[in-house]
Amino acid sequence: MKKAKEAEAAAQTNVGAAQTALKDATAQADKDKAALEEAQKAGDAARATVKGWENKITQWQQFLVDEKDTSSSEHLNNLKKGIAAMKVRLGQAQDAVAEAQKAIDSALDVYGASRAK
Repeated sequence: MKKAKEAEAAAQTNVGAAQTALKDATAQADKDKAALEEAQKAGDAARATVKGWENKITQWQQFLVDEKDTSSSEHLNNLKKGIAAMKVRLGQAQDAVAEAQKAIDSALDVYGASRAK
């Protein structure tokens, strides 16, 4: 009888430990999921920025074509400089997309690992 009570107590302890571990793992998975969602939002914002710069460059390039015959060379050069500056910003935005994707990939790995526990 004593051994049965000891076994029952040990089983209760193991159940309690398992429940605590499950609760902790679930809480960590929730945190990891939130981090993943934030990384995805940052990636979406970075991609939107890239699209915005691409659109603006396209508009300015069209403006440059439209103004070619009617504007001064100084004005055309200023447009070209503006386009060049926007292309630099576009490159920076593309770099931000790449960094955001790395963060998403990392968050996916972490979240996947926490869900596997």
